[in-house]
Amino acid sequence: MRWEHAKRRAARWLVSDAAGLLVLGSISIARGMSYTPVLVDPERKPTHFMESVLNPPAWAVVWILMGLLCLCATRVPKLVPSAVGAVVGLHSMWALSFIFATVFDDLPRAWVSSLGYIGIATMTLYAYGRGQASQVTVTDGR
Repeated sequence: MRWEHAKRRAARWLVSDAAGLLVLGSISIARGMSYTPVLVDPERKPTHFMESVLNPPAWAVVWILMGLLCLCATRVPKLVPSAVGAVVGLHSMWALSFIFATVFDDLPRAWVSSLGYIGIATMTLYAYGRGQASQVTVTDGR
């Protein structure tokens, strides 16, 4: 009986806002870590517009803070709109930066990099725009 209870509880959590925030937070923290001086030369030439706005260590702080905001929002529901908005905004800025790098012929294949950022932002808006799992009605689609 305990096993069934644990399975139901895990299944409920996996479709919760908290699970989505954990994923978003983890992705953002990983992106932030990629901009730390350990992993990237802070003096390197920016590859797209947004990287020229701040240096890599500053972007590391921004991405990591946004990720931590998502993680905090898993426990503090009032933070969910701010966390989702911040992470969607950051991913959207990065996507547009890569798209413009393609449009202005700086990086002809930068649009490919933008797909991941667009995907995360779009799926996040889709998921959180539908409401909480308890509010979503599942139909058979016919």
